[in-house]
Amino acid sequence: MTMAYFDLASITTELADFSGVDFTHDPRTISLNTGCFFSDGEPVQVLARISANADYAIISDGGLIASRLSMYGIEADYKPASRHLNEVKEDFGLEFHADRYYIRAGIDALAEYSAHLGSALVALDSARLAVSNAPDRFINQLDDWLKENSGLEFAKEQKVQDQYGDQVKVSAVLESERGKLVIQAASGKAAGSLKTSGEHAYYALSALSERTYPISNRLVVLERTLRQGRQRTGAVAPSMARLTKRLTEVAHVSSFDATPAILDFMQHGGSESRDLVTLPYNQTWFR
Repeated sequence: MTMAYFDLASITTELADFSGVDFTHDPRTISLNTGCFFSDGEPVQVLARISANADYAIISDGGLIASRLSMYGIEADYKPASRHLNEVKEDFGLEFHADRYYIRAGIDALAEYSAHLGSALVALDSARLAVSNAPDRFINQLDDWLKENSGLEFAKEQKVQDQYGDQVKVSAVLESERGKLVIQAASGKAAGSLKTSGEHAYYALSALSERTYPISNRLVVLERTLRQGRQRTGAVAPSMARLTKRLTEVAHVSSFDATPAILDFMQHGGSESRDLVTLPYNQTWFR
């Protein structure tokens, strides 16, 4: 493939050491396999954006760590997690902006710094270990609740394959008579955290094939609905109503403060309305 601004081979021969060098939609950005792997087996890839005069590159994770923390239900501003993330960032000399960790490197050191960032990303990803003993993490809470109440078996593999052939880690995959049910948690006790986690859920589920994983078999569970007032009948905050509406494009949406709706989804499947959040009571609960 010919690049518009430079010939990749002329930048550095060191890139031959990488197991994978791929072009992206951007003619000055390449994706590199660092040779590192996260604990769940996912390979660590970084993006290198080459400067116009090809004398340096900005190498970043492309938001990968933020996405993975959200996938595991970890809020980056949660104190044990933020302390760990800041320590690793300082130790590896990284910068952070707009959910991306990055580092600047001269072209002659592109391979060395890409591998350096790969190692840093593995260390950053271990933030979930820093909070693994924290009480009542939502992802664990939901997992325990499903095991106790759903009446369904968990699939052996808690990853699903998207329509592009990539493996996507989701919160839970349950075996049911109508096929595999894909459950994605969206954690957070504040609107900002819920929005970030909800956006990750949208991204993960939007890539699934509707033929293999029909929307009637997908459920996003919000940790909270931020209802205005203490009662379940209180109005849903506008920010949550907007988030719910968008999520219904790719799944049914419920919340952990409405477990009857979750059980109804498990037992009967998706209803005509995918929104099980904004209505005070959904009639499908009482079928």
